[in-house]
Amino acid sequence: MNYPYLTNKYEYVILGSRFIGLVIPFDDEKEINSLLAKVREEYPKATHYPYAARLLPFERCSDEGEPARSTGLPLLEILRGREVDHVLLVVIRYFGGTKLGLGRLTRTYREVGLEAVEQASWCDFVKGYEARVSLSYSDFATFQKEADRYNVAIENEEFQEEVTITVKGDDEFWQREIAVRLPAWSNRQATLSVNHTRTRLTAKPDGYVRFIVQDGAEFEL
Repeated sequence: MNYPYLTNKYEYVILGSRFIGLVIPFDDEKEINSLLAKVREEYPKATHYPYAARLLPFERCSDEGEPARSTGLPLLEILRGREVDHVLLVVIRYFGGTKLGLGRLTRTYREVGLEAVEQASWCDFVKGYEARVSLSYSDFATFQKEADRYNVAIENEEFQEEVTITVKGDDEFWQREIAVRLPAWSNRQATLSVNHTRTRLTAKPDGYVRFIVQDGAEFEL
């Protein structure tokens, strides 16, 4: 399964009509209406805004005033065929004065939507973690070296009797490497608090990593 990494835009003009395809990532079906409202604000006075959304098992599509089943369903079929998730696909149309006919209209919407999807940046989606850890100063120095090896981010450092840090990373690495190594890095059992639900990790195909925190804050490695 593929997931959109960034919003992507593709434009096409035919017989004076302007079509704009947008691939927009989202994480909750409740976001759809607000995202569509933002699209309408950014592209005002367009003739139609048909769309398809997929956040399995949830799916939704709309022709937005175009002939029934001529636009929304073909856009949804693109998302299904490409096996993509967490994605809103909108194709905006500014009517140019010449009618395309139902066949060409549907074909154009499908081609613009497909091109927007093909040109978008996609990534894998894996579970992440966020942990609060307290270590001795010497163990903290060791932990920093190991964190670099395993693509673990360190932030919110507090230096008192011990060093207390927040670490974020890939949950698979946490289970396989970090959690089992923490006791070895410390002269005693490290103080540890772990949240395995707050943070999500996405990785682009080229290996570039971005963590997205569900409260809306984000940082990149």
